[in-house]
Formats: sequence, C-alpha cells, structure tokens
Amino acid sequence: MPVNNALLRSIDHERARDFKVFIFQAPSTRAIKDIRSDFIDFANSEAGKKWFDGSSPLYYSYSLVSEDTLRFWKLDPEQSLDDFFKYVKAQCKKSTSYEYRIEFKGNYLLKDLEIPLIEAEIADNDYVFIEVREQGKGWNFIGDNAPTIDKCDFCNKYQELPVACPCKKVSSIS
Repeated sequence: MPVNNALLRSIDHERARDFKVFIFQAPSTRAIKDIRSDFIDFANSEAGKKWFDGSSPLYYSYSLVSEDTLRFWKLDPEQSLDDFFKYVKAQCKKSTSYEYRIEFKGNYLLKDLEIPLIEAEIADNDYVFIEVREQGKGWNFIGDNAPTIDKCDFCNKYQELPVACPCKKVSSIS
C-alpha cells in the first residue's frame, strides 16, 4: 500500500479512513532491488498512473517515482492494519506541520537490496508499505537502519544528514 505525504495529510484531515490494500505478487527468489525497479517502472507508466488515480491519494503527477523517492517497509505481523492506521492518524494529529516523522511499527526492507523476498521473510499475509517521498521533502516514516532525509538548517535543502543524534531530532543515522 503506497503511502506519501498526500495520504498522510488526507488522514490528518479525516478524508482517508483506512489504508488501501493492493495485491502484489512476485516470485520468492526475486531480489528486493528488482521488485523495487519493477514497481518504479509500473508507477511511472500510463497503466500505473491510471491504477493509482482515484484509488489512493498517492497520485503524484508532479513528479516521477525513482529509486531515491521510494522505499519499502514491512509492518510488524503483531500489528493489525487498522491499529496501525489509528496510530499513524494519531501521529499526524500531533504534528504541528506536514513534516511528519512517524516511527514505523515494523522493518525497513531496503537495508540489503540483494536479498530475495524469501530471505526478507515476507509472508503471504504480511503488509508491505511503499513509501513515496515527494521531491524536495523528507521521509515520513523513520525507523532503525533507515536513512533519514531532513531539511538542513544551514543550507535549507533536504538531504540525508550525516549527523547522528541520540534524541533522533537531527538524524537517526548510526
């Protein structure tokens, strides 16, 4: 299920009432990098744009999806989709801006792009979130081993900040 800032704003303003679930099938031996590449190709195609249009607030007509604007997260199997939606909604409500920083309840899947799906331990009943970052913005989800992109207070550009901070307000990079 794709998630981006537009969807989080829709959640924040009560326009989205749940996460849309899309079924994606791939061979268990296929590497994560290849699945990411397949998704990028599909999302940028005319068929992909039609598939998302009207089905999700994801529609990102202002930019193309690329390797540096897309990442995958696996929801903790102990977490229900409905409970996670409520958690995300509560986190959006707490935010004082649209610069959401939500601790993801699960695993960041792009740590090792070469591993096949079977080694990523993605079961048929697991939920994988596809996070799409808007160009010139930071990531909405944060978590262990996931790179963080934030606005630099010095140059005012969004980039991966190399400074690790124990409070995770500057960056969660270790």
